[in-house]
Formats: sequence, structure tokens, C-alpha cells
Amino acid sequence: MKKLAFLLFCFGIFQLSHAQNSTPPGNGPEGMWKCSAPDAPYQYQVFNVQINKVNDIYTGKIVGDGGMEMPLNDVTFKDSTLEMGLFVEGTPVKMKFKYDGAKLKGVAITDQGEIGVTAERLEATEKKAVVADSIQSPKK
Repeated sequence: MKKLAFLLFCFGIFQLSHAQNSTPPGNGPEGMWKCSAPDAPYQYQVFNVQINKVNDIYTGKIVGDGGMEMPLNDVTFKDSTLEMGLFVEGTPVKMKFKYDGAKLKGVAITDQGEIGVTAERLEATEKKAVVADSIQSPKK
């Protein structure tokens, strides 16, 4: 179990170092974002989004407490607009943001309406804390 925790920790550090070396902040939406949706149900009001770009293809995931991850679908970035989709409890959600270099502002569109979402890019030290928080120590 300790080996698994160590491997997960190493993988997290590798992902952070790779993300830091890819595109400098401000040139694109790549990186870790801390999102806030105050009008969403309580458990979805604060979350992190990791956006990656490899060979001009965007991918991403929602990173939550306790190592919870949800993959993002159809991640696109064009003309300062970042769009993505995901499924929350089986329900499709589309998120659409305007990107200004340091912040994202937009909406999550659900079958029950739109919810305002804002996001700020996390700095390298904050990214490490997110990874550390998402790795649970093994139980004895």
C-alpha cells in the first residue's frame, strides 16, 4: 500500500512539472484552475479544473477532494473561449468560459439552467497542495 501511495505521489509531481514546462501562464488556458460556482449545489461550489494541451489538442479533468477525478469531454479553445463538457451524476453539463489570461468567467449549462462560474489560475505551489490533498495516505 505504501508503494502505491508513493507511485501516486511521484505521478502527481511528474504531472505538475510537465504542466509547468509546457506553455507559460498567460499564453493559453493550460494549467490548474480553482473554480467557484456559488449558486451550484453545495458539493459542487468549489472545484479544480486541470486543462492540458498536447499536439494542439486540449484535454482536461475535474480534480476534487480525496483524489476524485472526472474527465472532461470535447475541450476546445478558440478566440479566447474555452468550452468543455462533463457528466455530473449522469447529467450532461457544458461549461463555457471567456479567458483573459489570468481568469476564466462563464457558465455551467445544465438541464436545469445556467450557473455562473469563475476561475483563477493556481500558482505552482498551490498546484502541489492540490495534488498532495488528493493523495490519501494508506490506512493501516
